[in-house]
Amino acid sequence: MKRLKSILTFSLIAAALLLPASLRASVPAFMTNAATQNDKDKVALYEKFKTNSTGDVKAQKTAYETGKEYLKKYPNDTDAKATEVKTFVELFEKEEMRPSDVLVKVYKDKKYAEAFQLGKQILVDNPDNIKVLTALGYAGMLNAATGNNEFSTDAIAYAKKAIQLIESGKNPPDWKPLSSTRDETLGWLNYSIGLMSLRTIPGEAMTYLMKAAMYEGKPKKDPTLYYYIALLREQDAQKLRAEHEKATPNTPEATAASAKLNETIDMIIDAYARVISYLEADPQAQQRYQQQKAGWMEKLTTLYKFRHKDSDAGLKEYIAGIQAKPMPGQPEQTLVPTTMTP
Repeated sequence: MKRLKSILTFSLIAAALLLPASLRASVPAFMTNAATQNDKDKVALYEKFKTNSTGDVKAQKTAYETGKEYLKKYPNDTDAKATEVKTFVELFEKEEMRPSDVLVKVYKDKKYAEAFQLGKQILVDNPDNIKVLTALGYAGMLNAATGNNEFSTDAIAYAKKAIQLIESGKNPPDWKPLSSTRDETLGWLNYSIGLMSLRTIPGEAMTYLMKAAMYEGKPKKDPTLYYYIALLREQDAQKLRAEHEKATPNTPEATAASAKLNETIDMIIDAYARVISYLEADPQAQQRYQQQKAGWMEKLTTLYKFRHKDSDAGLKEYIAGIQAKPMPGQPEQTLVPTTMTP
């Protein structure tokens, strides 16, 4: 709303249109009283608009409604006050109502193509609109989940910019409807980038998925987040196994390759343990991934036994305590806790 405030910084010159003294006596009293009351109502309505127009988000919404009422009651006015009100209303609708349309298309209607078309237009005039950037970044992930990667490149760029703005200290009026907190929003944005980069840039995908797991919120508790991390770790393990097989047995190179492979397998075990742990903590997720759970558990058990002399002793306890442990390979970063009211 900075543009709204800047537009409203100019001062207005009050102009009073008074009847000539020679005509005042000929005007019936009821007409002058009605005109006076009308002027008072008009002044009061404008003052209500003016007071709220430079306030916070809630106040500016009040100014917007008041401004619409003013223009409806005095549609033929063309003076400075009417121009000021009209400019505010038009700009408010441009910056607030259209972004709201984007949010509806993304979170409610699932019309991603329309959301991107409208969102791009908004970002031309307001490139730092965090709500629009966030919505389009998230929409890219949802659209990619349907098998359509048409918007992924743009969505990744939007999500990255939203993260940059948020981490620099800029915040929208609220974090809804995607989430209720700053950290959860950052979690979703990192998760979105990770999933959209999964097949094209796996190294970058891993970085963002690991970051998503650092922020408190729904993404951190999503079992599939750790499943995707496990898949990427498995790709690394396949490459390391090939290197180990090429190394000459009983050499320092072979020993180093073996150690690195085992370290990666331990990371895969950690990821699958988190899949099962968060799955068992979420009844809805259990129902959604009922068919996949057996396969995930089988993979976890096989790898765990491989690293524990063909025994699954302690596996249940390992799963039960996994959420309290730091994830191996996670970036070392101190996250600033949210202190602002959502």
